[in-house]
Amino acid sequence: MSHAVPEPFLKRAKEFLGEPPKFVSSAPGRADLLNTHQDYKRLPAVPMAIDLRLYMLATHIAEPKLQIRSDELASSAGSGDFEVDLSHPSNTDRDPSGYLASVIRTVRKFAKVENLGGMRIFVRSQIPVGSGMGSSGALEVAFLSLLNGCCSLGLTLRDIAEYAFLSENVEMGIPCGRLDQYSSAYGGMIVIRQRPTVSVEYLDTPPLDLVIIDSGEEHRTESIHPVRQGEIDRGLSTLISSSAVSKHLKSRLGGNCQEADWQSIHREEITRYLFLLPRSSADRIMFTLQMNGSTLLALDIIAKRKVSMSSARSSLGEERAARLAQSGWPFLESLGEVMNVQHELLRDLYEVSTPRLEVIRDAALYLGRALGVKISGAGMGGSLAALVKSREDGERVVKESKDAGAANAWLVRKGSGCWYQGGH
Repeated sequence: MSHAVPEPFLKRAKEFLGEPPKFVSSAPGRADLLNTHQDYKRLPAVPMAIDLRLYMLATHIAEPKLQIRSDELASSAGSGDFEVDLSHPSNTDRDPSGYLASVIRTVRKFAKVENLGGMRIFVRSQIPVGSGMGSSGALEVAFLSLLNGCCSLGLTLRDIAEYAFLSENVEMGIPCGRLDQYSSAYGGMIVIRQRPTVSVEYLDTPPLDLVIIDSGEEHRTESIHPVRQGEIDRGLSTLISSSAVSKHLKSRLGGNCQEADWQSIHREEITRYLFLLPRSSADRIMFTLQMNGSTLLALDIIAKRKVSMSSARSSLGEERAARLAQSGWPFLESLGEVMNVQHELLRDLYEVSTPRLEVIRDAALYLGRALGVKISGAGMGGSLAALVKSREDGERVVKESKDAGAANAWLVRKGSGCWYQGGH
């Protein structure tokens, strides 16, 4: 299968490489659709790859190094050139050299591959950096796809996704979950489950039109995730050490947010003990349970399974559940309401929204008439994802979002996963 690369990218790549590229790879960005801030707790996550992509165009060179040019950074910062010494790929900077060096270290460690030749690599991305659309995950996945193809590594799609995750989480030390890397590798709309082992399921949905809204507020995942994880971990530790808490519940709390068996803990049984905790820890634990409950409801709707009204009332509230049930649980409207509920949880119980995000969201929801709008990514800035009923509605959301102060907005659809083409 032949994949198209935008012609301007090919022209710019040829100028840097000194010849037409011999190898090309690509990976998509993603919208963090459902169960945000849950993948690092080993709970199901539902991302959707989008048709904004990162491209890598490369050729071999004799020197044992990677010579990298990022076209976006060259345009915005004046210098987009980076280098990785393949003899000692020790870079850990938050730039292309650091991410690519971390991939090299991961491949050598887990795939037992040492003999990687030098390359000159031109990187061009349609995914804005720091906007909550998985730009670093796409960079890692595209590079692994490139190495897999031009170096004949024999990696599976699962290997590419997992090595990309390990590169960022372990080698870079960024406390991320698997959401970005798996979404970018697999493409489409998927559910990532991590218990008892990691598995990926493609979700069969009608066509979805989304607007990804870049608030213009930059955020750093590592400044958000560890704080929220710490608040949960301290709360779980307090509950485990309390003589008031039943042994049956304690056995499922696990000691930290990754080990807790969240799926078996019911809100009703833990709520009676939350008075023992600081408000922040109590809110984060309640967020985790309510967010997951609404995601399970959405998965039932997507799979066209019978919806439990008690679960719907618990997740959506009486008014929303009654209105959707009366309409027969229409897919787009139901998914939009789950997104709205999840944003409210992110805002009120996880506290990762900002005044600017709220102003932009209100404009998209009420002036643009989006069906649902929620934070996409870690929050504290970054992006919002808006579900719309039609392309026309999407264009209106784009306009209203920009008028409300968004840096940019894109009308997107489901994107395919990573790919590679070229010789050896």
